[in-house]
Amino acid sequence: MSGRRVLVTGAGRGIGAATAAALAQPGGTVVVNYRSDDDAAAAACARVAASGARAVQAKADVTDPAAVDALFDLAAKEAGG
Repeated sequence: MSGRRVLVTGAGRGIGAATAAALAQPGGTVVVNYRSDDDAAAAACARVAASGARAVQAKADVTDPAAVDALFDLAAKEAGG
């Protein structure tokens, strides 16, 4: 995934956090989306960063269309694309 960018929703914990960590590769960027648990999201970001990828913590409720638009705007700004 070197140089690639990925957005993982529900990445603050559980399967989403594991997916974000599995996709993290040196030179890549992983946008870690979560809904409410700032500490869990920070831990997920730390696991991503430990793999050599850039981690972007992105709080957004994906059941809210406006929040999803803002999430994609943030991902494009922070990760490019």
